[in-house]
Amino acid sequence: MTAQSTRSPSSHPVRTTKPYPTTLAPTAATAGAATATAGTLTSITTILAAGAPLAATASALVTVLGAVGISVAVAQSVAYLAAAGFVAFPTRAGVALKSIWTIELRFRAAYILRAAQRLQAGVNQGTALAELLRTELRYFKLHLKAQINRRRAAIEVDRIKNQTSSDLLGWKAVLDGRTTPECRAANGKNFYAQYPPAIGYPGSVHVACRCRPVKAFVGAPLVDRITSPVRVLQAA
Repeated sequence: MTAQSTRSPSSHPVRTTKPYPTTLAPTAATAGAATATAGTLTSITTILAAGAPLAATASALVTVLGAVGISVAVAQSVAYLAAAGFVAFPTRAGVALKSIWTIELRFRAAYILRAAQRLQAGVNQGTALAELLRTELRYFKLHLKAQINRRRAAIEVDRIKNQTSSDLLGWKAVLDGRTTPECRAANGKNFYAQYPPAIGYPGSVHVACRCRPVKAFVGAPLVDRITSPVRVLQAA
């Protein structure tokens, strides 16, 4: 067995697209805002994870959003919109789909907070909430589309994992003029089914992703070791 296949996946943390510059210390104001935002996101994530009935979930979200300056009307609109579309924990699913569900908790929490902030800013400027919601619904549909794409990719990862009886899988991309830099960099590399790469599972990197999971490539490096520099360069 190679050293790569025995190394703990936990030693490969998810990397950010553009790391915070370590040479610049955040100010007290930005540090306080970041702490408050993190606390709000944690509260929203906890509420979603509890899987309570819609009315109870929405009520809890309204309370949390109200604490950060979101009006009851705006908070209720966002809470019912976002909480209604969230799927309960897939207890009988494979490891990849369960991992994606955990990640989606954070994505949905972030969406709820940002949507509430967008709507509140519009209301504060005098725009009718109903008009703002029509625009927000388009954003929410894109959010749901990305969620469905991630879940489909995770289901396929679980299928190949079961087929190959291995948690270590390979990444196969379609190489042509339409291939994105990240997908091209990931091609021929490996990843662990239980630990989604920073760019996502094959098939979910972007809306038109044609990548797919395959049997692991012998001796190939892990996807994150190759694609993280690509993400940083593209974000710069």
